[in-house]
Amino acid sequence: MGVTAAGLLYLPTCFVAGLATGSWVRGDEISVRVMTPLPFIGAGIGFLIGLAIDIREARDKAEAERKRTRGEAEAKRRRREAEALAREAEKQNLRNQITNLNEESLGAFEQIPIRLRSAEEYLDKAEIDFAKGSFVPFWESVERATVALGGVEERVRQIERNSLQYIDVVKAARKYEIKAPAFPVSSTSAPRLRLASETSKRMTQIVDQAHCNFQFSQTYLQIRTNQIPVAGFKNLARALEEMTWRITQSIDDLSTAVNATGAKLDDSPRKLHEQGKRIADATERLPAEAASNSTREQKALEMLNNIQRNRYPSFIHGGLM
Repeated sequence: MGVTAAGLLYLPTCFVAGLATGSWVRGDEISVRVMTPLPFIGAGIGFLIGLAIDIREARDKAEAERKRTRGEAEAKRRRREAEALAREAEKQNLRNQITNLNEESLGAFEQIPIRLRSAEEYLDKAEIDFAKGSFVPFWESVERATVALGGVEERVRQIERNSLQYIDVVKAARKYEIKAPAFPVSSTSAPRLRLASETSKRMTQIVDQAHCNFQFSQTYLQIRTNQIPVAGFKNLARALEEMTWRITQSIDDLSTAVNATGAKLDDSPRKLHEQGKRIADATERLPAEAASNSTREQKALEMLNNIQRNRYPSFIHGGLM
């Protein structure tokens, strides 16, 4: 770069020197003296320019590295925030599942004595209709009792499914140290639903008695294919044939499932003690929630007791309960 600059400057230097001395020869001599150090000056200038370029490139590179580092740090921060939000969302989802399963199961349990009482009332009316010889009203009462008992069986199955799902949800919640209440239908309450089997057997006895009567039997042949609004039963005839064993089986399955729920979620006392020191989530809400669930469960059991006392006074001190 210095030689090129000296070559370019040589002729104008000679011209300027010639004008000053009045002689091209003299100007040439002067220009030679002037031009001699120019390559070194050009080299120095080139070095300084190159150094400046290197410094600028180094500065740009350092700035790019700082930007990259800041970008990576920002990306990590955003990932941590996203992971934290995902964890919180998962925790809230698990809390919601626990609450929903408890509420749904307890609500279904509360509906069982209501529907069972309704079935008993329809059977009471069926007995009155039979005594009066009212063929069509009799079978209408039987059909309504069947629908009510079918609703009992549906809710027993619903509680069973929920209890099995509750195991998985609570185990997942424990990874986040979320404290969950016990499943609202206890292992001692589930077997007491067997009263529904007794109501179904009562219905079977009433229907069998009606079949022994020609007029009632003929009326039944006309309505036995009637569809009923209960899932799992094709028609009235199928429901009357299968109701008792299906209710009995569903209650037995529920008892097994509830026992399994308690067994699989019941940790050792030491583990529970250690876990209790760490868990801070919902510690104040759970006692009140558990108390509320227990109160509602007991009210439903009292309704079952009242149904039983009205039907089977001799069982108060033994038998089903």
